[in-house]
Parts: sequence; structure tokens; C-alpha cells
Amino acid sequence: MYSMESSIDRVQIAISGLKGSGKTSFLLALWEALEDEGLSVSGILSPAVYDGRRKVAIEMVDLESGDRRVLARLAADVETPVDLCFGDWAFFTETITWGNECLSKIESTDVLILDEIGPLELELGQGLQAGLDQLTGGRYRLGVMTVRPKCVNQLVTKFPGTKVYSLISWQRDALIKEILRIVLA
Repeated sequence: MYSMESSIDRVQIAISGLKGSGKTSFLLALWEALEDEGLSVSGILSPAVYDGRRKVAIEMVDLESGDRRVLARLAADVETPVDLCFGDWAFFTETITWGNECLSKIESTDVLILDEIGPLELELGQGLQAGLDQLTGGRYRLGVMTVRPKCVNQLVTKFPGTKVYSLISWQRDALIKEILRIVLA
């Protein structure tokens, strides 16, 4: 594992893409490549759940344990009231709390993954706040987060020096190689 005594060497990368562009799929492939290199990977993924071709839910997966919970469902499909609705989605605050607990327990890792940092975190001060805390003060070599294009400026303002890679501009394998080059340098 990389020696993380100094925070000076930390690198932060944002993977930018529109809704449905494959940000989470990219992170799954990256996670596999990082583990193949013997790197420790911690954090949260938020894969979509489909019913046929219709996206009906979003899960939250803790990369260390593999545990998963439902993060959000389409608001139109939720019968009981929820505390947090944003866009078309009804978010389950107990899952957000669980995700933040998972993120808070990370002591050190080679690569920290946060999928996705968006308006909940950057505008509303909700969502994966423990992930933002990890980006600021955690012990890691590389922080990789996904973000929608509309949130890139807010993210870079909050985390100056973050290198932004657009999924539109990169082929998956080339971007994975670029990230491996960065983390292994």
C-alpha cells in the first residue's frame, strides 16, 4: 500500500458525464483494474437498477464490504412518504446515513471512490458529506469521483486542483490506463 503520511501527494480526479453516460460502469471497470494492480480501493458506488430498460432505483454499494442498499427509487413509484426528494428520485435517508458511516470508517486507502458527487452534496449540504470530508482530510493517494457536467465548476471550486476527465472525450480503456499511470507514478 502507498505510504500516506503526507497529504501533499494526494490527487483528485473527477469523471464527468451526463446522466446515463456510463460513469458508474466506468468506475466498476476502474475498480477491477486498480485491484488487479494490488491497490486498495474504498468508497461508494451507486449503480442503477433497471426493470427492463427503465431505471427504477439506485443502489449504494460499500466497496470494502460489498454490502448494498437501496439509495433511491423513482418518486412516482414510492408509496410511503420519504424525507428527501430531488428531481425524479425519492432518496432514503437511512441509506445515506449508512453510506456516510461506511465512508467515515475508512482509515486509509490507495484509492477513494465516490459515486456520485452532485447537487445533494454541493448545493444542499446533504448526501455523501463524509465522502467530501474524506476528500479533504482522508488518507488516500487518489480520490476519484463522478460528477455531472453541471456540477463540475462547483466541485472544482470546492476542491481546487481536481483534474476533470470527460467520458465524452476519452475511450474507457485509455482513461483507465491514464488513471493507473497517475496512481502508480
